[in-house]
Amino acid sequence: MKQAVSCNFCGGTGRVGRAVREIIREAVEWAAENYWPEREARWQQPNKEAK
Repeated sequence: MKQAVSCNFCGGTGRVGRAVREIIREAVEWAAENYWPEREARWQQPNKEAK
């Protein structure tokens, strides 16, 4: 059952190299879509009540 399976994506190494720039870009895109709007809304809520 120990067969060598060729992979077009990782070249059979089991490791996929990704540029740091790409990882950071994906993280920033996710944060801009998911985290930052919610954080901004939570920040504005107490400030609106204080006025």
